[in-house]
Amino acid sequence: KFNADVRRVTYFNNLFNFVNPVPFANSEHSSNIKHTFGDFDLTLLPQNETIRFTIGGSFNNTNGLGSTTDRFFSDEFPILTDTRAKSHDLRFGAEGKLFGFDWGLSQGYRTFKDRSTGFLDAVNQGNNPTNQARIDTYFRTSPINGEVYFTQGHVHRTFAKKLDFTARLIYSSASSHSSRVQTMTGRDNTNPTGILVTSDSINVSANAKRPQTRGDLGITYAVTDNFRISNTFSFDQFSVNGDEVFNEIWTKASGATLRSETRSSAYRVNTFRRFVNTLEGDYQFSNAVALHLGYRYTKRDVNNSGFNRSCTFTTGICTPTTTLIAESETNSTNAVIAGMKIRPVKIWTIYWDLEHGRADNVFTRLENYKYTNFRVRSRVKLNKVSFNFSAMSKDNENASLPKASITLPATVSYITNTQNRYVSGTVDWEPMTNLSF
Repeated sequence: KFNADVRRVTYFNNLFNFVNPVPFANSEHSSNIKHTFGDFDLTLLPQNETIRFTIGGSFNNTNGLGSTTDRFFSDEFPILTDTRAKSHDLRFGAEGKLFGFDWGLSQGYRTFKDRSTGFLDAVNQGNNPTNQARIDTYFRTSPINGEVYFTQGHVHRTFAKKLDFTARLIYSSASSHSSRVQTMTGRDNTNPTGILVTSDSINVSANAKRPQTRGDLGITYAVTDNFRISNTFSFDQFSVNGDEVFNEIWTKASGATLRSETRSSAYRVNTFRRFVNTLEGDYQFSNAVALHLGYRYTKRDVNNSGFNRSCTFTTGICTPTTTLIAESETNSTNAVIAGMKIRPVKIWTIYWDLEHGRADNVFTRLENYKYTNFRVRSRVKLNKVSFNFSAMSKDNENASLPKASITLPATVSYITNTQNRYVSGTVDWEPMTNLSF
């Protein structure tokens, strides 16, 4: 069995009313991009329940010209852009059934690169013609190379029609190397005539790596024909570590400072670990009444460490200033889940479900959300006419903490409350098979 899907998207914009000093002229923020991408997947023995093999590949190419703006010497300058980016994927695996288990295992590899550039094709005075600023030459390139390895496995089995077991594990490791080289010459905005900038060069180099592990485990046990207990456990952890080195040197033809150099470097290790466990019970009292109750618990640990180092000097030796960084945070939340299905009479069915508790507010310096979500739906069917009604209520309280440097009156409440209500209803009539209202 072979599936192929190839697509091309042409994206064009020319925003006349945005960063455009001359009305109705070509915009300085424009884009004319062709995006071509596709997927190819081959399955060997697709109808074989014991084992099936899969192999696939994908490609993603983006290229085209455009424009943007950059700010120098207290002025805004239009910059031409040439976008060149591509990526390729290769994946293979197998799946089937072994000793009563449904299983699958796949391995993949992805590589990507970006060779986009920005440049000027002529001397530019900038968007403000009244000042002295000018760019004579400008070129910028930001090459990126990266690769990703990923492995995914899953297994499932039902034992004696009583115990259902499902598990999945995903591991991936992504790494990248990026850099930027930017050179420029021109004239700054120093009054009265400006000073010639004979050279302004920027060199940046950075590396990053992100390994991640994600696991899910679900177990459902039928205690009786009417009572089931299920537990779902999820685990997610990743680490992002990277370093960066920055160096800029500029020289001027005249003035008090003829040369200046700025050096900086940084290193970070960010780790994230999160557990989520949901326990639920379902009980079927009769064909007319069913109830489920549940409880969800989450726990998250985040750590951030590293350093910043920088210095700027015009003569002599650069003496860097180093700032160490070490932060950690632990957070947990709880929530209650409930719901029912009620059929008072044969033609009338009512569903409702409720979720109340706290939600994790990841990567923001805020407290947990306090939320209550409620939903109800009613359906009455009379021969060929049915009446449907549904309502939903969502309350959310987002408690935040003010900055320590800000002093506000004690009467100020640092809480944002949102309340949403939705109500809808329909009447459906189907007098015959080929006609409905």
